[in-house]
This record gives sequence, structure tokens and C-alpha cells, in this order.
Amino acid sequence: MIRIAGEPMERLGACSLFHFSSSPLIMGIFDIDFENLIIKRDKVKDRTVYTIDNFYKYPRAVLNYARQNEINAQNHTSSYPGTIVKLDPYSEEYTRHARQFNEFLEMIGFDMDRVISDFESPIGSFSHNVYFSKYIPGLIKENQNEWEKSRQEQTANTHTDSLRHMQQTSRLGAVCYLSKQCSGGTGLYLNKKTGEYCSRGVEMLLDYLEGKCKIKGFESEDILSKIERTLDKEEKTKLFDACKHEFDLKVTPSSRSGTMSKSDDLYELLHLFPMKFNRLALYEGDLNHTSYIEDDEFWKRYDRITTNYFIQVKWGLSPTGESVEDEMERLKSRLMRLKDATNCGDSTSRSFPGVSAYIGCLVGWYDMELNKR
Repeated sequence: MIRIAGEPMERLGACSLFHFSSSPLIMGIFDIDFENLIIKRDKVKDRTVYTIDNFYKYPRAVLNYARQNEINAQNHTSSYPGTIVKLDPYSEEYTRHARQFNEFLEMIGFDMDRVISDFESPIGSFSHNVYFSKYIPGLIKENQNEWEKSRQEQTANTHTDSLRHMQQTSRLGAVCYLSKQCSGGTGLYLNKKTGEYCSRGVEMLLDYLEGKCKIKGFESEDILSKIERTLDKEEKTKLFDACKHEFDLKVTPSSRSGTMSKSDDLYELLHLFPMKFNRLALYEGDLNHTSYIEDDEFWKRYDRITTNYFIQVKWGLSPTGESVEDEMERLKSRLMRLKDATNCGDSTSRSFPGVSAYIGCLVGWYDMELNKR
């Protein structure tokens, strides 16, 4: 039985609020409290996002589990600097909770045809990935690798959990707040420079390489034609790498520092999931998002502990209503031009691993989608 709770629908505008009742399920530490869930829906651009209160039936037991397993945690310094512990995907707890999470997704009306099972997941991955995280302000890890160094200030920019055209599947992202002392939350943002609020995939990079970007501060020249005119293969790679690096810095400036919260000169806050104990924020992982942290000092006094979910799903439609398959078909000639210009498919190519891997992934994706038809 579904009933409307809280304010009347007409006063909620683009959002809706529901209370669900369900029969009790088998007891488990990560059980979802179906009988007391309160689900609030909001529209962000063309997407529906969800705020779910009373998510766990035993939230304090989940918090204790996270604390007790901190001894197994690994330190990270990327988009979420702190400690991370993964729930064992071979455990009984994982199996039970993954099944319940799918029941929960069906309950809130998510398109279950998009949800991928473990059997459908890419080799070496699982459909549901569950982590317990604790934020550590200013965490600096010694002996960082190059990837970690490049993302040291990632908390000052948004990120996505899914890269369109680069990954076979997208993800649902979800964060359940387990902190008893609360501040901030999770924000969804629009990049004012590019106008993007989600992963646009390879098309924006193709526009940049072809000199089609005319937005102030995001202008580009036709580097792809220059690559085509260059005979030396290593020089081709250097031109591509330099342009890709310039593109990345404009999309995600490394000069920014600190954490994100309200709108600023580069990002517009589209939606805030305010932190509340045992509240789950659920959104599609290709949306630009990051932790909303107004006061780092607050988290030096208290622990910011969360459960983080990454659920593999099939890609949805783009903001213009195209499927990934239709996009790749439309971009076919431009992808092949990029492949030929960089000699990516040439077995004698001396291209550096970066360009070969990046373009090879795109072309491989296109070939895979074409073979499905």
C-alpha cells in the first residue's frame, strides 16, 4: 500500500514524497527497513534522483560493522580521501543485501530491465559493489602513484562514477549516511564552462580535437587535422596527449583546492542531498557529483562514515534522447578518423599506451555494439 506523506503534491512541485509498507524480510545486519521507508523523488534536469529516509532496519549495527572493519581499510586520496572497506561479494551478507537492494529498486519504480546481474557483469566485476568509507580531511598518502597525484585536488571538483562510451555499463550511485553528527551531504553539479551535468562521453573530446568548441574559456583549435598532417608516429601521440591533457585540465581544473559546497565560479549546485543519519541518496552515477562539505573542521571533530553503493546498470538515454548504440553509430566516421589519424590500429605503431588504450577502447566499444545488431 502506497500513501502520500508530508506536504500535498501540488506544493512539492517537481518532487514527490511517498511512504512504503512491505512485509518483513529475513533478518540480517544490512536489512532494508521496508516497513518504514520514506522515499522522496526529485527531478534534476532529465533525471530522477531519490532521497530515502530510514533505509537500514539496524543502522547502528551497520555503523558498528563499519567501525569494526576499519582494521581492514585501505587509504585513498582520490575523489573520496579516507578509508574504504569493501563488503565481501562472496559473503552471505552481500548476497542477501544485493537481493534486497534490487527489491528496493523495483519498489521505487526504477527500470529493472536496466539492472545487470552478476552473470551479465563484465568479467572480474560484480553487479553490486558496497563499500564503507570514512572521510579523512587533508589525507596525504606517501608514495602516491601518478594517477593519485593527478587527482589530489579531486575533492575540489566534481566527478562521475561512469564514463559514457568508455565503459560497457553505467552505474547507480548511492550513499547512506551513518554519521550521528551531520553536516553537508552530497551535491549534484553543472559545469558552467562546458554546460555539462553528466558524462557526455567521447563527443565533447571529439569536438575539442576538431576545433568545434567555441565556449569562452573552453575554445579549441583543430588539432586533429594537425595530427593527420604529421608523419612521425610519436609526434602524433604527443599532439594527442597534449590536447587530451589540456582538455582534461579545462574540464577538471587542477588549480582548484579544498572541498565543494555551494555554487561557485565554475560549478552550479543543481541538487543537494542533505546529510541525515540513516538517509540514502540515490542517483545515476554519470551525473556530476561530489561530497558537499562546508566545514572541514567539523569532520576533524566527528567521523563522516557512509555506505557507498555502485550498482551496474545498462546505459540510459542521453540528454538528447539517444541510446549509446545510436550515439556510437552517429559518431562512427569521427571515431574512425581519430583512429586512423593516430595510427591506433597500426600494429607497427609506437604510440604510448595512453592514446592506444583510450582510442582502442572507444573503437572496441563501437565494434562490440555494432556486432549486437
